[in-house]
Amino acid sequence: MNPSKKKWLYRLLAIGLGFFLLLALEGILRLLHIAPDEDFAPEQLMTIVENGQIKGEIVRSGAPYFLDQGDGMVETNPLYHRGKGGGFPQTGSMRKTRFSKESTSDRYFLLGGSAALGQQPVNLKIPQTWSTIPLGNSVYALPKAQSISGILEKNLRQNGKDVEILNAGMIAQDSGGVRRLVSEIIPYKPTGILLYMGNNEGIGMAYGVNGITLKNVPDVQFNLRKFRIYRVLRKTFAPEKFSDSTKLIGTKPEVLGRLTQNEWRKAGKAQISGNLSTDPVHHALMKRWITNISAIQELCDEHGIALYIITTPPHLLYPPFYSSNSPDLTDQGIRSYSSLLKQAQDFERVQSWQQMLTASQQALGIEQYHAQGWFVHAKALQNNKQLPNAFTSYERALMLDLSRKRTRLEYAQASIDFCSEHTCTSISAHEHMKEDVLKKGFSLYDQRFGDHEHLTPDGCAWIASIFASLILESSP
Repeated sequence: MNPSKKKWLYRLLAIGLGFFLLLALEGILRLLHIAPDEDFAPEQLMTIVENGQIKGEIVRSGAPYFLDQGDGMVETNPLYHRGKGGGFPQTGSMRKTRFSKESTSDRYFLLGGSAALGQQPVNLKIPQTWSTIPLGNSVYALPKAQSISGILEKNLRQNGKDVEILNAGMIAQDSGGVRRLVSEIIPYKPTGILLYMGNNEGIGMAYGVNGITLKNVPDVQFNLRKFRIYRVLRKTFAPEKFSDSTKLIGTKPEVLGRLTQNEWRKAGKAQISGNLSTDPVHHALMKRWITNISAIQELCDEHGIALYIITTPPHLLYPPFYSSNSPDLTDQGIRSYSSLLKQAQDFERVQSWQQMLTASQQALGIEQYHAQGWFVHAKALQNNKQLPNAFTSYERALMLDLSRKRTRLEYAQASIDFCSEHTCTSISAHEHMKEDVLKKGFSLYDQRFGDHEHLTPDGCAWIASIFASLILESSP
């Protein structure tokens, strides 16, 4: 062989061997889970992923929730039922509840946020045929008789149960706030604790990550950081210097939306696997949820108290609060997708349902991870009478809503899985809703919900009936 050709052959073999060794090293790093994506998440967020705790608490007041009246009776602390409980958002509102220290009947406490409390919905689609009661600081609630606790108490008594259902729901409380409330309720010897929560987990997490400054990753690093070898070398020899971007302040939907979007961009792709989120924000939410219900379960087991969990079902017909394009979508792809999505929305305005469906399908052929696109597609399917597919698409839009403002479906499944291995009982109200909607239509959402989380009296009756079934089945 010509010496010159031999020389080039050796060079090519050397280059090929070098690439092979690099690929082998990359594979080993991945197998050993070295330098995973989470290494590049904000430290404060990863602390939550690891231990389920957040810095700061929604309720900052040290005042007790209930006060002994000295006559054998207990009442809600006036600070809370007057809306001055130092909670979030500055109200800490609870119902005024009065009960005896020693109960002569079965006693259940209903706990959760404003949805459990029975706050008056703010965006009704049906005529209001009920009155409301003021709780202080411009917060209004459904009357006790039309709330979950009041209807449940009536249902159980009609089934021969001597019970009282005490409503200890509190505005804006997430699982962490409920966990603290449970510890104060224990001395009143409840027969059972009813948890109706999940709609405020995003608020709690947003409060916990306040102060994080998001970082902008330069384009070259944006692509190279996909490789574990690059991450290890960069971290060892030249730590990345990020330029400051937006500081996360407040608890509005864009807080977790921006944080999750930033994690997507760092990963260089939408952090979705099938129908599951895989980003660090999602992991932190799930870890905190399980940490808190586990702590509540331990308290209940220690004192012989039954625990029932229903996660608040999401209102699927509410549009996403925060959508983001996939980071690996090209500028041309974004323009084409946006144009098709606008066409679909234009067809919706003139009620051209088949054309709306075609345009939304074409849009999703370009971009699979934009929540608003799936929401528009779901509406097109709904108006074309394809209810099962519409429901699935609405669920997809919820999963891709990066704000995490509405209840995540994963909370319900995590609770069911947890209770299958412990003494608590849990069921998915969302699955109940799905079954009813596929039989009766999507208008059922407007009958049961008055906004994205708060229930109408019909909705309260629905949740009360599920709780009643759980209690009656477990204590005949």
